[in-house]
Amino acid sequence: MSKARKVTISKITIGIDEEIIYNHEGDEPQRKVKTLVKKTETVGVKLPQSGYLTNLGLVFPAKDLRDSEGVLPRSRTAFPMYGVSGFTTTASLYKIEYYLTVRAHLTSARDITIRQPIVVCPLDHAGCKEEMEAIEQAARDAAHVNLDNPMLPLPSIIRPSDPNALNYLGVALVGNQKKPLID
Repeated sequence: MSKARKVTISKITIGIDEEIIYNHEGDEPQRKVKTLVKKTETVGVKLPQSGYLTNLGLVFPAKDLRDSEGVLPRSRTAFPMYGVSGFTTTASLYKIEYYLTVRAHLTSARDITIRQPIVVCPLDHAGCKEEMEAIEQAARDAAHVNLDNPMLPLPSIIRPSDPNALNYLGVALVGNQKKPLID
């Protein structure tokens, strides 16, 4: 305990690291780490028995959408207008991960480093749910597309002996007459 009383926190460094992992087929995955932003705060306080608590803020860097003349590009519906430099993703050929790295530089003791994975996304939780629902609906709609001619519906085979054959065609038998089926 006498040694622990001599420990001084000299500075605390926090940063956000971007790690890109390339999975080449047949090769070992290749990792590239880039520090996006880093902030250091000088503390110079002896470590109290209850521990040291501080709040440090760090803003995730965003990409500026303006060109060299300061003009914003015309917006297109397929591309969002908010700027973001990246987002967490996982694919078969590459994976992008972000880490919050906190390092406490101590005197009379070893430095403490914590590397915590974080999820980066330009949307909040509700926005992500809306986007995922839209993607799922588009996938369901795409299942009914004829690949040979996208303008035509998928072909369906209706056998004459099928009791629901008229329903598939959108026709109902009313008395002895065939009339359009209305759901």
